[in-house]
Amino acid sequence: MKHALRAFILTVIVISFVTSAYGQQEMSKPKSVYEQFLSDLGTMITKDFYALSSLRSSYKNLEVKVIRITSKKGSNYFLSLSATEEYSKKSAIIAHDDLTEISKALNTIITKSKKESTKKLEYRERFFVTNDGFKIGYYQKGTEQTFFIDLDDYQSDDNYFFDNFDPLIQAIERAKAKIESLK
Repeated sequence: MKHALRAFILTVIVISFVTSAYGQQEMSKPKSVYEQFLSDLGTMITKDFYALSSLRSSYKNLEVKVIRITSKKGSNYFLSLSATEEYSKKSAIIAHDDLTEISKALNTIITKSKKESTKKLEYRERFFVTNDGFKIGYYQKGTEQTFFIDLDDYQSDDNYFFDNFDPLIQAIERAKAKIESLK
């Protein structure tokens, strides 16, 4: 009985150690392009912020900024969309390279939504997700469509809704133009 108890305790300790080491590896690995660019320890990093006009969703304004990060690796550019909530600030930081993909996805989503707007659907979601977890798309119930962005696919309370995507398209185009002017 003592040997079984010792073996059990030893097994629990080994499992605890292995899972905690695995968890630390997962936590230390940068997930987004933004985090990867900032992950150089011992390097001087400069972050410049350029405010653009806000993005109006159905219920809230989102701050729109271009961020330029400069380090020994060079410069990289990001679009930041953020909203201040009562107790926190929700944000998405989108790599410059992803803006072209998002623009293409927006065009596809808009085209498909127009084709489906007269179809009476029980319920449909159509969306595009970047590697960093930023999501754009629409919901359709019956013939009613609601367009949305989800700043971070890993949190549930950071969705913002729109009647259409014209304001988002304009914000992305302004960000691309600002980035080109900074290069």
